[in-house]
Amino acid sequence: MTWQVTAPLVLAVNPDGQVDHVYSGGVIDWLSDDQKAHFLAEGLVVDIDRPQSDEDVPHAAATKAELIAWLVEHAVRDDGGEYTAGALQPLNKDELRALIEAVD
Repeated sequence: MTWQVTAPLVLAVNPDGQVDHVYSGGVIDWLSDDQKAHFLAEGLVVDIDRPQSDEDVPHAAATKAELIAWLVEHAVRDDGGEYTAGALQPLNKDELRALIEAVD
């Protein structure tokens, strides 16, 4: 599996036991089961191997991190610029859902 970091920074232990500093938007190709569970529970990463189409909006129980990742991938701001995970992080899930619903 491949994971995209949605937090500002994560410290991920690689298979060699070394700590990698991975910043927002970065990709991690390997996570231990413990790291994966923790990072997902805290909304620090999202699984980017799962195929999505433009019509495939996040499910009702999606985490905040999943909502942010979807918006970064599929939405464009009113001024034509791209959304960033950092800019979306302060929004709550209801606000993120409203942005997703506006994308059509």
